Amino acid sequence: PGDLLFVAVGGDDRSELILGPAYSEDWTAMASPNPNDPPSVRIYPDPGSDPNDPEPPESLGGFDLRAAHHDLGRGRTGLVFWNDELHRTIVIEISPELAGELIDDPPPDFVTDSAPTLVLSARDYHEVIYTRSGVVVIDGDHALYEFPSGNRKAEYSRDWGGDFIYAYSPDGRWLYALDLQRYRLYKARTWW
Repeated sequence: PGDLLFVAVGGDDRSELILGPAYSEDWTAMASPNPNDPPSVRIYPDPGSDPNDPEPPESLGGFDLRAAHHDLGRGRTGLVFWNDELHRTIVIEISPELAGELIDDPPPDFVTDSAPTLVLSARDYHEVIYTRSGVVVIDGDHALYEFPSGNRKAEYSRDWGGDFIYAYSPDGRWLYALDLQRYRLYKARTWW
């Protein structure tokens, strides 16, 4: 349950998830794809593709991997992507089982065929953090969305004043706030 998989975005149109070796919690290599030709899988189908077309759907390009948040307790990783074509943020949850499927030959057509996925209207400059409790979007205020349904669970309007950087623990229990003016780090229970 604590397996890790290294990933990157590649392909001419930035539409492919390039996979590195899978590692266990103690950093022992479990699977080592050929480093000269690492496996890859398309990330997301173009929503304009006709689902009734017998040809496979076109892949959507323009992905940037913004963050990878790993929850060791559940053995899940939340990958946060910005997509230039959709102008949306996409969060994909990768499990150890799915990581194995992605390394298998042939991999699934799209990561999102098998992985829980959430598409958010969060802009490219918004901070998006995957936690066990849901996905937090920080756009000045903080909003928590259920994963993968996308229902808004809670919202918090921050009025701390000052300049802060925020982080949430992978289990969703703690909020960390770094005050950039006073050089202080605060830890508090999450607000949901």
